[in-house]
Amino acid sequence: SKATVSVLNWISERTMGGTMRAACLAVMVGCVGAQVMGVDFGSDFIKTAGLKPSIGVDIVLNEQSKRKSNNYIGYRGDDRYIGQDAFNLAPRFPDQMYTFLNRLLGKSFEDKFRDEVFVDGFGLSYNFVKDEKRGTVGIHHSDPDTVYSLEELAAQLFGYVAKTASKHLDQDVTGAVFTIPRFLSHIERQAIVDAANITNLNSLGLIHNTLAAALQYGVGRRGFGNATQHVVIYDMGASRTEVGVYKFTPPVEVDGKVPKGGELGNLETLAVEEDVSLGGRTITARVALHLAKKFEEKTGEKLIGNTEKAAKKAMTVLMKLANKAKEVLSANKQAPVAAEELFAGKPFFYDLPRTEFEEVCEDIFQRGTPVLLKAIAKAGLDKSQVDALEIVGGGVRIPRFQVALSEAMEGRTLDKTLNGDECMAQGAAFLAAKLSGTFRTKGFLITDAAPYNVTFKLSQLEGSDKKPKMRPLFTNANLGTKKTITVAREKPFSIEMYTSTVSDAGEEVNELIRTYQIEGIDEALESLGFNKEGKNESNKHAVTAAVKLTTEGLVELESVTVKYDEHVTKEKKIKIKEPKPEPKEGDEKKAEDAAGEEKDEKKEEEKKEEEEEKKEEDKEGDDKDAEAGEKKEGEEEVKEEAPKYKFVNKTEVKKHRKTVKFSMADVAPLGMDSEDFAKAEKVLADLAKIEEIKKEAAAAKNNLESYIYWVKFEGVLDKEDVQEFIEDDVREKLTAKLEEIGDWCEYGEGSEEGTSKQTYLDKKQELEEIVEGILDKKREKEAEEKRAAEQKRKEEREAKKAAEKEAKEAAEKEGGDGAEEDETAEGEAADSE
Repeated sequence: SKATVSVLNWISERTMGGTMRAACLAVMVGCVGAQVMGVDFGSDFIKTAGLKPSIGVDIVLNEQSKRKSNNYIGYRGDDRYIGQDAFNLAPRFPDQMYTFLNRLLGKSFEDKFRDEVFVDGFGLSYNFVKDEKRGTVGIHHSDPDTVYSLEELAAQLFGYVAKTASKHLDQDVTGAVFTIPRFLSHIERQAIVDAANITNLNSLGLIHNTLAAALQYGVGRRGFGNATQHVVIYDMGASRTEVGVYKFTPPVEVDGKVPKGGELGNLETLAVEEDVSLGGRTITARVALHLAKKFEEKTGEKLIGNTEKAAKKAMTVLMKLANKAKEVLSANKQAPVAAEELFAGKPFFYDLPRTEFEEVCEDIFQRGTPVLLKAIAKAGLDKSQVDALEIVGGGVRIPRFQVALSEAMEGRTLDKTLNGDECMAQGAAFLAAKLSGTFRTKGFLITDAAPYNVTFKLSQLEGSDKKPKMRPLFTNANLGTKKTITVAREKPFSIEMYTSTVSDAGEEVNELIRTYQIEGIDEALESLGFNKEGKNESNKHAVTAAVKLTTEGLVELESVTVKYDEHVTKEKKIKIKEPKPEPKEGDEKKAEDAAGEEKDEKKEEEKKEEEEEKKEEDKEGDDKDAEAGEKKEGEEEVKEEAPKYKFVNKTEVKKHRKTVKFSMADVAPLGMDSEDFAKAEKVLADLAKIEEIKKEAAAAKNNLESYIYWVKFEGVLDKEDVQEFIEDDVREKLTAKLEEIGDWCEYGEGSEEGTSKQTYLDKKQELEEIVEGILDKKREKEAEEKRAAEQKRKEEREAKKAAEKEAKEAAEKEGGDGAEEDETAEGEAADSE
């Protein structure tokens, strides 16, 4: 049984203005051994939230106790770096530390985005290679010489955040909801789910960024009562901008009850627009290029377009400095830029004024307004109908950008009540709790259609000249919707699935995403009796394919069933109703009184009749002669009493069902198959094994160094009560060994990577052999002293016992003499009387 405890969930949000707001959210937490999390999978940072008893939705702190982790991963030799460790190494090793990879997940190698936006716009260039099998993007890493798929890299990031979340929440995290840009394609969504599966993390669903923020907006306010609210969420992240328009409406009762999960009301997505190349990184890259030009003006050294490794490092440093300057200029009129040695041994110092910064980026700031106005217009709203315009994400912190947005909205004040860094992770965590079934929550019924429609096409019927037509399957369908495709096929066939979108020119674009091959149709029909001779012409057959649009927006064929409805005619023996006698005079009243009873009796008779008919049907093994015999007996009985049964022909429909197998094939760029999963899991397992070996070696080294310190200062050489047991030659030997192993740890093999755990254990054993010889002498003396002390205490106890015995005997003897004197005195007195 599930025990549940009521948890008062206080979500404290620090707004961008610095005020504090607390919203109370009632959450019922099921006491089961599983946890879930919401992951804001951003390009610059990854934020994670989970649910904690007595706290509620809580942002997960990473190893550095920070509320967000850098979206970075890299390698040097056998060492793997994730998060801040990789970010710190990026300026020194820009071609070995990777970031923004979520923007390339699931994309074709030929996609122009990689060169036009990722490289040119974001200033990132890695050694990209094509996965010839799948047609996707891979990264060739030189040290060690390895090619990683982007799913493998993302899986390692997901594994990292799951591990930190499990530690923070004191429970293993097994499922997650990930935030994504709304208009990700089918294969891009599949890539995120595959990455989660590699690391054994169950993807509960995907939610687009602004919807997650809107959900948190509504939950934090406990709904809006009977009011209807139109809320715009403007999210400018590191690499893209998304604007969502949402409508909150009051709860609607169905049959007198509010539907489960909709206690706070309804949340509907009205419109979403995006700019895939407008983000904080776009501004940072523009400033970095501007600083590179200033450096060239000052030193004559060219960085832009320079393919030297040192030049790439210098540009990475400038990106970091530009980002810092951008943040400083959000609150100051000038930002210092300083690099002691940027390139070719030359320093770079520059003071960047805010006016110059705004002039360099003015066209970028103006790009942010059209996407806002387009989203509001698409939602069918006027600017005056917008009740709230919440701005979130790091890019919107720039004052000039906020001014541009305010001007586009007729000077209205922008709302900043949401925590722009954490609201999307919190919204995703709330949805994860709802979808998991582990937590019972009061929330909103969400209406959010997939960003594409789904159509399908059957393979051409054998022997037919008629070409199959494209047919709709999911049109503006909510995620989680199920549909059935029914066809009257007798042989194996295929179903092609397409995503259908509308181009900027207004034309419908159908993109083939996967093909399902349905097998074993003819064999299934044969086994169900479809080909049996003399079958009824009314018999019908069909093949039904159950298709689901998952909570991740993926099209999945769940099952295929062959159906055969067989019409069977059977002779049935039914009871003959006896005619009712005519009522006599004066019986009318009785008849009226009995009318209700007769109705009940009639129903009861019909019920008994049906039961008897069923019993007659179930009788098997009776041959025709036996039936004929029964008829004769029946006829004889008719003569004596009345016929009670008759035989009629009835047609029944027997429903035969059988599931059949099917296979799936993706269309390039391909998703991961079982072979790809096995390879990726091995890559992660090998990395984990290496890290475990290194962890054990590091622990052994730490223990050795601690032991050296203990011998020197705490346990042996400097301890007064040990000195008498250390002979001069032993002291000299121990001191020399400590110095030798200490130098080995600090300067020799012990300081090198790759030194095994056993090597450190062996070095420690060398010291222990000397130290234990000294301590054995001390322990022997202590044991001897203990034995002597025990012997002394024993003798004292025995002496005490002897003394007590002697005293007791003396007391008893003295008591006996006294008694004899008393008896003599009494005798003398008696004689006298």
